This record gives sequence, structure tokens and C-alpha cells, in this order.
Amino acid sequence: LKPLVILIGTGQTIDSYIPHIKPFSLLFRLIIIELRGQGKTELLSQFSTIDQQLNDCHEIFNSLSLTNINLVGFSFGGRVALAYASIYPDKISKLSITGVPLLRSGLG
Repeated sequence: LKPLVILIGTGQTIDSYIPHIKPFSLLFRLIIIELRGQGKTELLSQFSTIDQQLNDCHEIFNSLSLTNINLVGFSFGGRVALAYASIYPDKISKLSITGVPLLRSGLG
């Protein structure tokens, strides 16, 4: 199955996606990622940078040997997804982003 990676948004947890897990898992190798400092991950004293988030994603994708990734990002996860796709276009099959704060400053 082709991988479907979802980068969740600010204020969300993996629990937000429970209704989608079963149907998506029938069609894709589903991977839902809570980015550093978001979801149920450890709270940070300051925002992590886009570079840190990109490195985290790249390490995860490489450790899982992911290629031809269908990458979905919501809110801040969409910002990371867009940046990742622009740096590693050969890893991405399809990209979908929504609610992305592209023009806000101070987020990395």
C-alpha cells in the first residue's frame, strides 16, 4: 500500500483522527504524526523551528523507508508538509494542505 502521512495541526492530537483510521487504512499505509511540541508530545518552552520539524519528518520517513508519499498537512502540519515537499519533491507523490498559516511570523 502507498503511504498516507498526516501531519496534524496545532491543538490537535492523533485522537482527532480516530474516525478516519479504519477507512484510510484500507486504502493506504496510514501514518499519523504529532509534530514536536504538538498533540500529546512533550510541551516545549519555545516554538520548534521549521528546520527541526523537517528533520524530524525526514528521519521518520527514512526510518520507515517511505517513498511516493501521499502527504497531508493541517494548520502548522500543512506548513511543514509544504516545506518538506519543496525540499524533497522526489519523496512526495501527492500533497494536500489546508488551513496553513503561511504569512504568520514567529512560527519557525
